[in-house]
Amino acid sequence: MSSTALQPPAQDDARSVDRSQVAVIIPTWRAAAHWKNLAAALAQQSIPKAQVLIVDSGSDDGTGSLAEAAGFRLLRIAQNEFNHGGTRQLAARHLPWAKILIYLTQDALPKPGAIDALLQAFDDPTVGAAYGRQLPRQGAGPIEAHARAFNYPAHSSLRSYESRRELGLRAAFFSNSFGAYRAEALEQAGGFPSGVPMAEDTIVAARMLMRGWNTAYVAEAEVYHSHPYTMTQELRRYFDTGVYHAREKWLREHFGEPHGEGRRFVLSELRALLPGNFYLAPYALLRNAAKLAGYKLGLHEAKLGPAWCRRLSANPHYWDKTAAKTVEPCDDERKMLSPRVQTFRYTVIKRAIDILASILLIPILIPICGLIALLIRLTSPGPALFSHRRIGRGGGYFFMWKFRTMRWNSEEVLEQYLDQHPEARTEWTRTHKLLRDPRVTPLGRVLRRYSLDELPQIWNILRGEMSLVGPRPIVTDEVEKYGDRFACYCAVTPGVTGLWQVSGRSVLSYDERVALDCRYVQEWSLWLEARILLRTLPAAYNADGAV
Repeated sequence: MSSTALQPPAQDDARSVDRSQVAVIIPTWRAAAHWKNLAAALAQQSIPKAQVLIVDSGSDDGTGSLAEAAGFRLLRIAQNEFNHGGTRQLAARHLPWAKILIYLTQDALPKPGAIDALLQAFDDPTVGAAYGRQLPRQGAGPIEAHARAFNYPAHSSLRSYESRRELGLRAAFFSNSFGAYRAEALEQAGGFPSGVPMAEDTIVAARMLMRGWNTAYVAEAEVYHSHPYTMTQELRRYFDTGVYHAREKWLREHFGEPHGEGRRFVLSELRALLPGNFYLAPYALLRNAAKLAGYKLGLHEAKLGPAWCRRLSANPHYWDKTAAKTVEPCDDERKMLSPRVQTFRYTVIKRAIDILASILLIPILIPICGLIALLIRLTSPGPALFSHRRIGRGGGYFFMWKFRTMRWNSEEVLEQYLDQHPEARTEWTRTHKLLRDPRVTPLGRVLRRYSLDELPQIWNILRGEMSLVGPRPIVTDEVEKYGDRFACYCAVTPGVTGLWQVSGRSVLSYDERVALDCRYVQEWSLWLEARILLRTLPAAYNADGAV
């Protein structure tokens, strides 16, 4: 396997793992049916019960009592607080003494010595994470068994960031059903993300690889773990996969698209079923078609809306907590809106202005955008364009396009900067922007200063997702800052420019920004629209409030 081009972080000289610094973490929910087998499997490992943490999500079948009676540590959380990434990160914070964190699912049964075999991977100081081999459960059918054989082969492997050239996105593949993390590497990777419906393990593995760590697949560390998913369940699981691929675009940008992997799986499955189980081949093809349909729908979740996403997802509670709800103003809220914005005439006039202006601007913008895209590619690694999920009119989602002005590892850079500069965290909380943003490239500062990074939004205008003038598009985390005034925001189409942009931008507080958005909605008129457009160019040229 190819080695990473980056130097791994320095490690201790010890060549073996101190078992007293190893913790096992098992999230559970209604695990009583699995408990007898799980407890027996854990008893055959080398980790004491006091180093096993059960994180129970409000089980009503006595799971928590069983864990306490068995002598394990227990952390209870409410069912609606469970989050695939967030709960695992919460557990890690409860075990600050652990140098190695091993995660199991409640239905994964490790074979005797499996944990010891997995820990051997960390004798290599460059390994940040390792996962074991999953075998089909007893009684698994041919289709279920093949899925395990395909994803978890009989030979071990070591992967680095360079492995992406050979394996593509599969280089970052990982599984928390039986996976271990070096605590130092997990911290450097930013911990488990809480804003994804699944694949928090793959995201962490990818971040580790990008930071110079290696990941290991240990075929000798075996657990029994598989599921007899129905066709509907497969569609739901792959819908969630499509969602996280759509949202975590940096994964595909750095590791490549998953093209070809599905075709390879289908051919492998047919070979495994023929000739002995030939009668299952049509059903297997239908299952794979359901997976593909779910994945494609997930890639376009922004167009589906929260209600449909909840129906299609294998994790409906995720959408209850993270998806912005479509807002229909009540009678009291309607009084906050200008009568003009509630009319069909308003919609027609706004759309006509946007289309006419776009047609006139496109011939001018094409050469300018081409030059900017070239300069971005020449001055920093990564794509020229960047899209981000925003909330549009009515509370639905769309992806807003911009020229990339930040470094490829912007999330890590921001978090480190805010940790080191508490005053900057206060500024970030207040305005959701930084006057001196460490993530921004030198060219990006110029583009932002003159708002040139916004030019690709002409595409959003043509699609009807944005307007020339309107409230600045917001993300889900900003909804609570609008409070009762969120209905104002949802009443109109968000815009490229608006009252906030021409009134000082980032020098204003967030409350002042919300007030200006509401004022625009309440006082909308063609004259106000024209005044904002006339003030936009001078404001951009003078860089008023730009960051």
